[in-house]
Amino acid sequence: MPEAKLRKTLKELGIPHHGDKHAMQARHSEWVTMYRANEDSSQPKPHTKLLVDLVRWEQAVMAGGSDRARTASASRAQPSPSSSQDSSVPAAGAANVHVEKYASSFAELVSQARSRLPAGAVRKTQ
Repeated sequence: MPEAKLRKTLKELGIPHHGDKHAMQARHSEWVTMYRANEDSSQPKPHTKLLVDLVRWEQAVMAGGSDRARTASASRAQPSPSSSQDSSVPAAGAANVHVEKYASSFAELVSQARSRLPAGAVRKTQ
């Protein structure tokens, strides 16, 4: 879709329409996902709440730092905090929390896997 048409579409939907084409495409893709999920929900959110969630998603993606993460529509697959998680942790920081929480379990799994390899087959990682 041409940039001008994409910008117009976002504006008509009431979605922020600033930024480059890749950012707008990622924003639109996330919006479509959120909108469709909301339609399927037993307790749908109002349009204004979806817009707030979209802005929060974009801020979390931007906080991630990488240019690829900012523009990749695949990044929209970040899970929203469940009731068992602290909702004050931003989505971008959730990965770090997960890594810290399960670091010892991961190290143990790696150790077990390496112990099953034949001698000399273990590669050193950097």
